[in-house]
Amino acid sequence: MPADSAPPTSTYDAIILAGGAGRRLGGADKALVVVGADRLLDRAVAAVRDAGRIIVVGPSRPIDAGVLFTREDPPGAGPAAAIAHAVRFATTDVVVVLAVDVPFAAAAVPRLLAALPGHDAAMIVDAAGSRQPLLAAYRTRALRDRADDQPWANRAVRALVEPFAVAEVPAAADEALDCDTPDDVERARAAAGGQLGSGSSGVESS
Repeated sequence: MPADSAPPTSTYDAIILAGGAGRRLGGADKALVVVGADRLLDRAVAAVRDAGRIIVVGPSRPIDAGVLFTREDPPGAGPAAAIAHAVRFATTDVVVVLAVDVPFAAAAVPRLLAALPGHDAAMIVDAAGSRQPLLAAYRTRALRDRADDQPWANRAVRALVEPFAVAEVPAAADEALDCDTPDDVERARAAAGGQLGSGSSGVESS
């Protein structure tokens, strides 16, 4: 497990959800899908590079960054269970939660942090008006209290965060674009200035 390095002046920790099965990508490991010049995992870590502790929920992968890899119990129990597990490792009053498949989240993070005061959570809202709880900042205490309230395996994230007072932050540009399907990956690569190679899975070889 890579060593955890925590700048003492950081105001937030980060949870990156990277344990999904990638079913709509043919079972590919989303964390290793390349958008632009970088894997989605690397882009997610870069988006929260100022975090004191970066907690990645999912299988351990090689990465040139100090992160803490961990797994929800049981593995594959869904994002609500992953958040409920990972928030126990948070050391700051604020935690940013980020799905690994949102490649353009970096610009959203400071706006989420700025919108959080006075609320339990600040969430990006996409063009359709839907809140994105996996692109959000939370009060650690509120999230931890809710996580400890009941089991969260195989339950919806929206149920986990439903009681929270939420500041809505409209998505800018491609911030809310996620890579659930091959078409989504193509759109993300086009937005990043890349191209989808003919016959390429888009997954880095190990």
